[in-house]
Amino acid sequence: MDRFSEECELSENNNDTKIRLGGMWSNQSAAGIEYLSGNLGSGRLLLFRNGFKKTERDPDWILYLAPRSKKEDAGQGEEPSDDSGIPF
Repeated sequence: MDRFSEECELSENNNDTKIRLGGMWSNQSAAGIEYLSGNLGSGRLLLFRNGFKKTERDPDWILYLAPRSKKEDAGQGEEPSDDSGIPF
């Protein structure tokens, strides 16, 4: 049994309604900003702290969906080590 099947089985046994979509990796941009990134289908997820938060009702984190780089699409690693294309 693979890891995904094991997790699904555990979820079913625990009456858990969560569905795992993927994983996120900690990164740091060239500007020193910490963020999380991961892959979802053919897109790349980027999660940044909200640096524009003004009220308690504003979100703490902002999630972006960006196209994956050609390097990622070619299968040369799950997560690139550089942050090229990150606008911050």
